[in-house]
Amino acid sequence: MKEQCSVATTSLIEELARKFPNHEFMNATRIIYPQYWLNSEVENMFPTHLALLKAQYYFEKEADVEGFKVLALFNEQKLDIGTSFFKVTM
Repeated sequence: MKEQCSVATTSLIEELARKFPNHEFMNATRIIYPQYWLNSEVENMFPTHLALLKAQYYFEKEADVEGFKVLALFNEQKLDIGTSFFKVTM
């Protein structure tokens, strides 16, 4: 019984990991909430979080989704230009 529970638990954890984003990504997406900007460490956190979003998730040149080519979701240069406006707005 103990072994079956262990296998079931491992299977559940693996399934959840496939279906939900990892902790680093979830943490980085907080940049869109005003509360994020109230943190005293925001000037240190923001560049790291933005770089993570750029590198790992949104700025791939092209993705293959079920056989279809999909262009990048965002324009990295425009994001860099608009970053200061975004920070002021938030």
